[in-house]
Amino acid sequence: MATFNDKKNRNWTIELDPVLIEEVLAAENIDLTDLENDALLKLLSHPMKLAAVIYQLCLAQATDLNVSKTEFLRSLPHADVLVTAVKEAIIGFFPSGRASHAREGLTDMETMLAKAEEIHKARKELMLANPRITEMMIKTWEAEADRIMQNIEQGSRPANGTITEQKSSAKSTDSADSMPATTTPESLESAVTG
Repeated sequence: MATFNDKKNRNWTIELDPVLIEEVLAAENIDLTDLENDALLKLLSHPMKLAAVIYQLCLAQATDLNVSKTEFLRSLPHADVLVTAVKEAIIGFFPSGRASHAREGLTDMETMLAKAEEIHKARKELMLANPRITEMMIKTWEAEADRIMQNIEQGSRPANGTITEQKSSAKSTDSADSMPATTTPESLESAVTG
């Protein structure tokens, strides 16, 4: 069994049982007791999924307290508090001998995730600290911006999808006939996002 307090200082209890586990599985497609597939990692990676699972786990209490789904979700505490509560509820579901293995496995997973985040951050810092890599990134962005601007100026759309050529249907005798029609804000937006 695990508990957490929301932003309105209401206390919520999570106590897993087979029915609740099946309801979460049916509603959110997450088996909280499947330690092999790291259900907790899925929740850590997707905060909105975490919130949906927490709501499902506390639905009966919310109904008893007349707390709407919107009110419940808006009053949730930080995700770390919720993850800890789910982790403790998962551990509490298993028999005592298996619970220690579940705790160890979930703790190892959290440690690996923290280490992976540290490695990712260090790699990013190394890349940004290297002037050659930074210069290559800037050149790539500049080339892409130049390509987009050239497509806008030419009023053409290559096969990869930027802007289509717009021709005026009206005939005129001046030299403006050979120029593309005026670019609209919508076509500029399409060029930038396309």
